[in-house]
Amino acid sequence: MIRTDVIQVIIGGGTAGLTVAARLAEDSTTTVAVIEAGDFADDIAGNLSTVPGYGWKVSTPQLDWGFTTTPQASMADRSLTYSRGKAIGGSSVTNLQAYHRGTVQSFDRWAQAVGDNSFTFKNMFQWYKKSVKYTPPDNVDRAANASIPALSPQAYSELGGPLHVTYSNWADPASSYGPAAWKELGVSELNDLLSGQLIGNQYSPANIQPDTQTRDTSQTSFLQYALNSGRNNVKLYKTSLAKRVLFNTSSKNAVATGVTVRTNEQTYTLHAKKEVIISAGAVSPRDNCSFPEHH
Repeated sequence: MIRTDVIQVIIGGGTAGLTVAARLAEDSTTTVAVIEAGDFADDIAGNLSTVPGYGWKVSTPQLDWGFTTTPQASMADRSLTYSRGKAIGGSSVTNLQAYHRGTVQSFDRWAQAVGDNSFTFKNMFQWYKKSVKYTPPDNVDRAANASIPALSPQAYSELGGPLHVTYSNWADPASSYGPAAWKELGVSELNDLLSGQLIGNQYSPANIQPDTQTRDTSQTSFLQYALNSGRNNVKLYKTSLAKRVLFNTSSKNAVATGVTVRTNEQTYTLHAKKEVIISAGAVSPRDNCSFPEHH
């Protein structure tokens, strides 16, 4: 079996996997291998994967794992489709692009639950600001009744990061009359959805490249950022399945040492000198999982 030595292996080239890969690759002394079961979305779906207005059509069978939910008695035993992106960039190439940050309270409860204050919203906020490049909406091109308030300077960094966050130049007409309806229901208007409060209403920011008004994904942002750096230390294994995580069990605490991978009909091993990171999505049924056996 062919063996390739790298320093770090990431299983899953989706939203989190490519973000982590780009961050780790900032260390020029390391090499990062990313294993992804899918392909480039553009090669499969063309501009369906890039034009924001096509969002509801993007999750084609070729770009989706095809997960379904467990039948629920309260829903007449129906099973529903649970879309999960199977592509380089994961679900960031198939979702509706809404970019919201969690609430202060949800982060603080998580920090309390795990006993680690680094997970509070106050501490995590700096990483949110570092990861995205925010561009204010074009309120000239948008309809007058679809203008958006200026974002608080504390909600973003002028330097920003690889991922673009802005608003489309086009606003859904129904949404433009939404605030009046929400007001009648007693739901207040928020200044934005990025500062830790989500109880209210406002136009949703999105992962859109402002100059082209096209979808921005973890592939077009974080992966391209790493590939354009000139370091050449990120190795992408596309249309590849991680079949088995390998462990060294000679010590008391087993340590992951590599991953058995299959690309087309070829099976080989990526040996990790430092670590193996599993980032294959929060939803991954065993039958569809890209790494069904851990030994």
